[in-house]
Amino acid sequence: VANNLKGTIGEDLLGSLSYLEVLNLSKNGLTGTLPEMLGSLTSLRILDLRHNELTGTLPDSLGSLTSLRELNVRKNKLTGMLPENMKSLSNLVILILHQNGFTGTLPDTVGSLTSLKKIDLSENSFAGVLPDSFGFLFNLEEFNCGKNRLTGTVPDTLGSLTSLRALNMFENSLNGTIPDSLGDLYN
Repeated sequence: VANNLKGTIGEDLLGSLSYLEVLNLSKNGLTGTLPEMLGSLTSLRILDLRHNELTGTLPDSLGSLTSLRELNVRKNKLTGMLPENMKSLSNLVILILHQNGFTGTLPDTVGSLTSLKKIDLSENSFAGVLPDSFGFLFNLEEFNCGKNRLTGTVPDTLGSLTSLRALNMFENSLNGTIPDSLGDLYN
């Protein structure tokens, strides 16, 4: 069951919540951009903003949320490239960006987020190749990059993901062969 909260996420609200650990504003009618002040919530472990009408880009200040374990912005209208400083989110376990309008290439730095267990990048407009560095996500159990504009071959390094249980790469422009290393996975 959804709420019916409307409007934007105000800077004034966020500035007074410095000890907040969970921010769940999912399934509302929130609009506008994500404020830079979001980065001041340094105790935040879960940020769940799915199923809203949020626009703009992920703020650069997101990299300040080093305690963040879950980021879910599924089904919004967010656009642009992923911030380079996402590499600072070393405790991130779940990253869900499904069904937005994100663009650009997938940053190589995502491979440094070795705590990740689930990544859902599906139904965006990411382009370019899958970085080899994704093969360093040894804890990854679920990876979905379907319905993007990814090109090139499937990196052989994905065969290193021994915890992987689900791999979805449908509706891209990938080519070549499926690496033999993926056949060696035993989960």
